[in-house]
Amino acid sequence: MNSQKGGHPIVKEVCLKYSTREKPRFVLGSIGPGTKLPSLGHIHYDEMFKGYLDTALGLIDGGVDIFLLETCQDPLQIKSAIHAIEEANRRRGVDIPIYGLCNHLEALGGNRCFHLGNLDWPSKQIRLTN
Repeated sequence: MNSQKGGHPIVKEVCLKYSTREKPRFVLGSIGPGTKLPSLGHIHYDEMFKGYLDTALGLIDGGVDIFLLETCQDPLQIKSAIHAIEEANRRRGVDIPIYGLCNHLEALGGNRCFHLGNLDWPSKQIRLTN
């Protein structure tokens, strides 16, 4: 069993118990932000990717419905997490959507949420919302 699986199977069971057609319930699996930034040389990209991949695989095995990239501030961190989630989705034969929260987007005035959907990587577009 992957240790990243955590309590998600219990949460999934409760979501299924209380979900209705009118009010579906979902399991959100949070990834990040971490304490190291690859753009500043705190960690190598491949090492960060492996950590995110292990986490994403565990979250999938635990029944997650949506990934949340949380409090992202480094473009390489975001890229590493997205690539890891895509690889985990590929390995498990699923296509779980990715949502995220970015910090320090000064040109945009602070925090913004984005949804990356289930698109192929080259065509992914980040939709910013207030």
